[in-house]
Amino acid sequence: MPRPKSLIKSIHTAVRLPADLHKKLSEAGRGALAEEIKRRLESSFAFEAMDPPTRELLAAILQMAELVHGDVGLPWHTNAYLRAVLGEAITAWLADKVPGDANVPSVNAKASAHVSHALLNQGDSAKIAGKRLLHFYKVARAPHDAAMHYQDRLRTNPLLRQADEQWRRERAFAKQGKKP
Repeated sequence: MPRPKSLIKSIHTAVRLPADLHKKLSEAGRGALAEEIKRRLESSFAFEAMDPPTRELLAAILQMAELVHGDVGLPWHTNAYLRAVLGEAITAWLADKVPGDANVPSVNAKASAHVSHALLNQGDSAKIAGKRLLHFYKVARAPHDAAMHYQDRLRTNPLLRQADEQWRRERAFAKQGKKP
């Protein structure tokens, strides 16, 4: 059966990779090497698109998590104490970056509160606003998690993959006004 044409225009390219990197990418993509390379490239562009202070925060969190793991021999997420240590380190890092009382909204935060009724309400403590932010994050993250679960199942389940390919072919024909 011929491979269906992709709905997204793409350009074929050849990239020379060291054997060990090729193996890691193949294993990470569970055999879908091209998809794994695309996913990782898109991720790197998304990281670069962030503003520098956000990139610095993410780098600091990663480094602190590695320091915990290197010092204790366990990842930060293996117990409540290590999670709390990392949380306090992140909080202290943020406090060093922007000094002031976190429980008193700044002039800029108050101005934002007038615009945003979803996250920041005037008079809310940082703790309450933070819990609200976490809730919105979880709600926004749910479709992404579901999509990732579907993509994992698509890679490992041949019947689901076949049904997905059939659906894509039918959708492509429908867009062209043809029948499959």
